[in-house]
Amino acid sequence: MIGRIMIIKEILNNFSDEEMLYFIKTIDVKSRAMTYLLITSTKAEYFLNLLSDEEKTDVIKILPIVKEEEDLLNILEKEIERVISYKNIELIITRRMVEMKTDEAKRYLELIAKYNPLLGEHIELEYDRYNKLMGIFPFEDILLIDDKSLQDVIREVEWDDLSLALKFAGDDIKIKIFKNVSARKKNSIIETMEFMGPVKVADVKHAQNHIMKVVNRRLKDGSALKIPNE
Repeated sequence: MIGRIMIIKEILNNFSDEEMLYFIKTIDVKSRAMTYLLITSTKAEYFLNLLSDEEKTDVIKILPIVKEEEDLLNILEKEIERVISYKNIELIITRRMVEMKTDEAKRYLELIAKYNPLLGEHIELEYDRYNKLMGIFPFEDILLIDDKSLQDVIREVEWDDLSLALKFAGDDIKIKIFKNVSARKKNSIIETMEFMGPVKVADVKHAQNHIMKVVNRRLKDGSALKIPNE
């Protein structure tokens, strides 16, 4: 149920104003009240004021008794698919994942996959495709970055992400990273890698992509990032 509600919330909060207005104008009062409970308070207030006085009164009257019932969620899902395509649902959720840290994206995807395995599979593929389209460099390109620039990148990265990213990395990459952190941080990373035990390849890839997004952003915004021999 949690994963399902999370998906519906995400989609509704990413509706354009035109889509949301059309949506709330074409659904029944109970679904309308449920929608107002799921969107942000700012959005709810804005779109509530776009209703007629009679429609507004009906919604306000029913709000206190509306619950996240299975039947009502079924109706909302069908109404959402009537307004936007299934593909757009995937894109909305993928864009949200791209903004997250690796561990958050992982938990988010797990919740989605638990509720809807097929949707979870499609979103994971879309997430990987998005990273490629955005020009996220492969993790091995870390070897090309000069030490000073790499230290700046590492400062922006969560240590858990760095530990997970190095789990399956080659010795040359580990040496490069460890050379650019303190002895204490190096030992901490090694201990974390040992403590985490077996991990999924997909989780390691997500962590590596998150680090390379920092590299990608620093290159695009003109930050001092040097790649020798380029």
